[in-house]
Amino acid sequence: MAAESGDDLSPMLAAIGDDGQRMLGAIEASIVTDFAIRIATARQQTPRQQLAAMLAALKLAQRAALNAARALAKGEIQGRRAAVMRDRRQPKRVAGNRGLDQGPH
Repeated sequence: MAAESGDDLSPMLAAIGDDGQRMLGAIEASIVTDFAIRIATARQQTPRQQLAAMLAALKLAQRAALNAARALAKGEIQGRRAAVMRDRRQPKRVAGNRGLDQGPH
């Protein structure tokens, strides 16, 4: 029976991973677009002797933003998966199932 409950979780855990990857893809696209605009602006407005340093700084900042987004997405996926596993381990509560010693809530 334990194997059956583990198999029941597989589609849900896979869906969580897929959702997290879609979310990450959207965030990454947004970051890349933002930095493309910044780079285009820098090419137009930065003096030529400073342009190489500006572009290097922007590319470094973009890489850092992408890495931060990946870390956040990974944490989000792990958190969701842990919540599903935790909820599966807890016994199900039945609505209206109060003991005799409990008063109205």
